[in-house]
This record gives sequence, C-alpha cells and structure tokens, in this order.
Amino acid sequence: MDKVLDLRFKGQIDPKLNPLFNKIANDVRSNFNDLVSKISEPNKTCIDWWVGGPASRNTLVSPFFHYYCAFHLVDELCRKNYDISEIIVESFALEKILKQYFRVNGKSIQIKYKGKRLNSHFKQFIIPFVKIPLLLFRRIYQCLCAKKTKYLQRPISDKNLTLIDVFVFPGYISKDRYYNGLWDNLNSKERETTFFVPTFVGIPRKKILSTYEELRTADRNFLIKDDYLKIRDLLFATGHYFRLFKIKISQAIVLGIDISSLVSDELRSMRGYSGAVDALLNYCFVKRIKQRKINVRLIVNWFENQVVDKGWNAGFRKFYPESQLVGYRGFVNIPLWLNLYPSKIENDSMVIPTKIAVMGKGLVESTKEFAPSQKVEVSPAFRFQHVWNESAAKPDTSYFTIFVALSIMSKESFNILKLVKECLKTTDLNNLRFWIKPHPTMSEETLKKGLSGKWPEEFILIEGPSSDYISSSDIMISGMSSICLETIALGIPVIVVENLQGLSFNSIPEEIPQDLWRPCRTYDDIENAIEYYRNRSDGEINGHKEIGLQIREDYFEPVTREGVLKLLDIEGDTTIAES
Repeated sequence: MDKVLDLRFKGQIDPKLNPLFNKIANDVRSNFNDLVSKISEPNKTCIDWWVGGPASRNTLVSPFFHYYCAFHLVDELCRKNYDISEIIVESFALEKILKQYFRVNGKSIQIKYKGKRLNSHFKQFIIPFVKIPLLLFRRIYQCLCAKKTKYLQRPISDKNLTLIDVFVFPGYISKDRYYNGLWDNLNSKERETTFFVPTFVGIPRKKILSTYEELRTADRNFLIKDDYLKIRDLLFATGHYFRLFKIKISQAIVLGIDISSLVSDELRSMRGYSGAVDALLNYCFVKRIKQRKINVRLIVNWFENQVVDKGWNAGFRKFYPESQLVGYRGFVNIPLWLNLYPSKIENDSMVIPTKIAVMGKGLVESTKEFAPSQKVEVSPAFRFQHVWNESAAKPDTSYFTIFVALSIMSKESFNILKLVKECLKTTDLNNLRFWIKPHPTMSEETLKKGLSGKWPEEFILIEGPSSDYISSSDIMISGMSSICLETIALGIPVIVVENLQGLSFNSIPEEIPQDLWRPCRTYDDIENAIEYYRNRSDGEINGHKEIGLQIREDYFEPVTREGVLKLLDIEGDTTIAES
C-alpha cells in the first residue's frame, strides 16, 4: 500500500518508519556534526552565526538535523523501493532539495507543501517587523524595572568575584533549582564574593518588577544583567535578524545534493530569534562589566551548549581571557540532543567553556565524543543530592503508586498523558493511583487543556520537587528527562515513553541494563510494563536496588564541601562550612 511520508519538523512520521528514522539519526550524528563544523569554518569569528539555529545543533529548536535525517530517510526508502505516494513538507528548501534528488535518481514522487505559499512568503516578510519591536520593548521595560529596584541591590565587592549562571522562572526565583547545596557549603567569606547571574524564563511582564525585588532581597547574592546593559546593547541584540543576511553559507553536499539552502532558510526564518537576542545580551553584559572594571576570577556556566550559553561563553572568553570559565553540566547526556556534545570547532571559536564539569564519572567520556581533547572533570550532582540521602519515605503498600513526571516539552507531555489515560481502559485499577507532576514551567490549566476529554479521577496532580515523591513511588513514567536516571538510581523501575513522531530523546545511557527500565511506544507497551513491575518478587526488588547503587556511584557525585570548593577553585577548609 502506498504511504504518505510526513517530513515536517513537528509532523507525524509513520510510527512504523519511526524506528528506521531514529536509527538513521543515530548513524549520521557524527557526519552531521562534521557538516556543521565545515559550514561554520568561514564564520568562526561571527557571533551572529554562533547564536543562530543551524550552528547550535540544538535538535529541539533547530529543524536542520531533522531535515538532514529526513533526507537520508527518503534516500533509504527509495533504495529499498518503498512505495511513497506523497511527501509532505513545510520547508521550501527541503522541497527543492527533494525534487533535485528525484530528478538525479530518476524518481517521480509527489511533494506537497503544507500551507499556502503566498501566505507563507507574506508572513516571512511581515513577522520580523512585528516581533522585533515587541521584543525590544519588553527588554526596555525589563531594564526600567531593574533600574526602579536598583536601590535594593546589595553592594558588589571590589574583590575577585565568582559568577554563576542560573535561570529563574515562576516558583524558582530566589529558590534554587540548579545548584542545590552549593551555597550551603560556602562560608560567609566565600559567599561575599559569589554572585548568581539570573536569566528570566517564562516570567510574565506583570511579574518582572516583583521578580527583581525578590532577587535583590534574597539570601543569595544576585548580579542583575540589566543593571549594566545600555540601550545600544538592546538595539544591537534585536538587530541580529538583519545581520544574518550578510552571512554567506558555503556548499553542503549531502547524497550528491547541495543542502545549504536549508541553512539559509532557517537563519532568516525568525526561528529561535528570542534565544539569539538573549545570547547577544549575555555577550554585551560581559563587555559592560569589563568596562566597569568588575573583577571576575571564575565563571560557571549552566552548560547546555544552547545559543544563550554561546553568547555568555564568547563574552567571557573575549573580555576575561585570564579568568577561569567552567561549564557545569548538571544532567545526563542525550545522544540525539546534539548540542549537549561540544565540538572542536566550538572550542576553537571560543564559544564554549575551557573546562566542563559533569555530575558523574560515567558521563566523562561521552561528553568528549566530538571533542576528544576537551577538558572534562567530575563535580557534585547538585540537583540530585537526595539520591544519597537515606529517605524514610517508602511506597504506601495499600496502593501501587505510579509517578508520571512530565517534561518541559508540552507535546511530549500530552502524548504521555494520552497513552497513560488509554491504559486506564484495560488495566486492573485495583489499588492503582497515578501521581501527575507537570514541569514547573507548565501550569495546571495548560496541562488539563492539553489532555482531551475528562480528566481521570485516578490522575492526582502533585506539587513541589519531584524528589519529594520518587521514593514513595513504585514505578515512574516519563520521557525526555534526567529524572529517569535519577529514579533508576534509587532502584525504582522506569517506563520511558518514546517519541513516535520524530527524534527520540532517551536520557538513559546505553550502559544501563534494561532490566530496570523499559522503552514503550504504545499504551499496550505501557500496560504490559506496569503489570511486569507490579508483580516483581522481593528478590527482583532487592536486585534492582543493587543496580541503583552502582548507578549512583557512576552518575551522581555526592554534594560535599570539598566538591564545591573544587568546582569553584577555592582553597579552604574542606571539613566544614562556616555559618
């Protein structure tokens, strides 16, 4: 039977073809990395290039890798004479590339562009002139709010400072979500010169003023970027879109076809524009504090190697070349989230830290996959210190509790809930309950709207840190999240719901035996996994806890004062933190 092939970035690849698509993605990771490095070579010194989508290799935001894999999928299917009746695309560039490929290879397959061409061209022309002023006005307003609250700012020491990159969002403004235990392991003298530098995520406009008030009066020290930025910095950052047209893209030959038009189209699409603006403001912030003669001895970047990180790192490596720059990786590696793996050209172009700190010895070698000479060391697993705490919490034996931890990606979260909801129709619900934990950035209203139909009474929404619930659960269901490995480290089984419509972002290292976790694609898979783990023997449960202990030792470095001082390169008494 003829098949329709949906190749849109957020489309729905046939579930039967999805395993092949992901196999291709894993097979071509290295080649894609080499291609991006080649394209980046002529633009090594261009900050606008590095904060753009194609250079980022961020497969969650940039469609470049998806289209690259989609092209290889078409090639694979054509060589196997797979019947394709129609291909659906959303990219003019991909449409032209496929047409050229079919001409060269003597194929005749209909390609359908999903959308109105004239409307798409009109949007591409008009959106920049709407989006750019709106973002500029928001950033101006943010600076005005910072100025209005500056009287609350505690004095900045003239000594050598330690600056720590952090994100703040509703529920986690003055409350720490990223470096739990770091501040507690510093004495008063060390705290005096340690400042967290916040980036806002999801803060509503009406909450910006109160957010600055909370940050400036918090127990921890915060250094506010907007105190140093000038109006010309805002204009420079928001003008990023127009400078992209000056960037020249070299040829990129793949399967005999030049696919460089995919790069050009994405650069000018406004995709990821707000992230690029944040990145450039990071760069400008570093320039301004250097001009203000603020002394900085060490910088910690929350290192996901996204574009905001590249702006931050490029700034410090240029304006503070003598200072130490550490990229702290407080989560596990995910093979198809390619930006997590630094590349040699990124290091040569000085857009990544000189040293990367990972949260467990089992993550050292995989982090260096594309940059073998990259310096990588082990540091405390700040967000996961609870895995080493002896918890008194145990599962309630009167229930079989399933903890459903949702990710930051709303589409994935809704798919997980949909599949679990389907299980309710056929699973024995006797003594079964589901704790639903949305990501902190997702509201309860958004979550319930995303699940069609009536909200099941078995679904109990919970609040607070996930660590408060993991030990009290019998098993966990999740998707793309470090919480999967965190849960396994406690000997608790995990059901990983794979993405059936595109790239699969499995966060569990391949070295971990599947005895303690199961990948699932359908609600039948989930139902079978629930029943399997529901009927574990005491011997199996104890065996899983032993596996968990080994995982803790390999992937979750305990949080100690010694580890904190090593990360921050502080010489001091490692036995006790003074109050």
